[in-house]
Amino acid sequence: MLKHLIPLIMLLSSSALMRVQVPAVELDVQVDKQPAGQFSYVNTQQGWATLFASPLSIGATGILIHNAWQLESVQPGDEIYLWKGTTRHVYIVKEIHRFTAENSGSVSSSFFSETGEKITAKELYHRMYVKNVLTLQTCFFVGDDPFGGRLFIQAEELKLTRPNRYN
Repeated sequence: MLKHLIPLIMLLSSSALMRVQVPAVELDVQVDKQPAGQFSYVNTQQGWATLFASPLSIGATGILIHNAWQLESVQPGDEIYLWKGTTRHVYIVKEIHRFTAENSGSVSSSFFSETGEKITAKELYHRMYVKNVLTLQTCFFVGDDPFGGRLFIQAEELKLTRPNRYN
């Protein structure tokens, strides 16, 4: 448990500027933190996203982006850059999931998958926020409702290997 808290403490206490870029869809946003205890808070300002605090406790990174309609064009294999200060971490999109909310006005609503499976908000959270996975989340239109759908983009960090110069 302690090994999961160290990255959480470092991220939440860090004053390093965070930024997310998705070059394939020309998305470039600054990332702020959720106020303590406000897990439903999402920064709604243009050009900003929010670090979802809750997934950090399990070693996952969640970024909530308000009205990021361009994310609907992201494809598996696309790159995502997560900047922490001056360090760029490269992620590769592995999976994309779309769900429709039963009640878009409620954060505890049940959801329907693209195949029609009904799941609870808790089940959805545990499926989308996974250890060592970066998850971008935004809403999308379902009919006339701009918050009727949830889009989740899951990406894994590309680990670059460098040759050992001393062998």
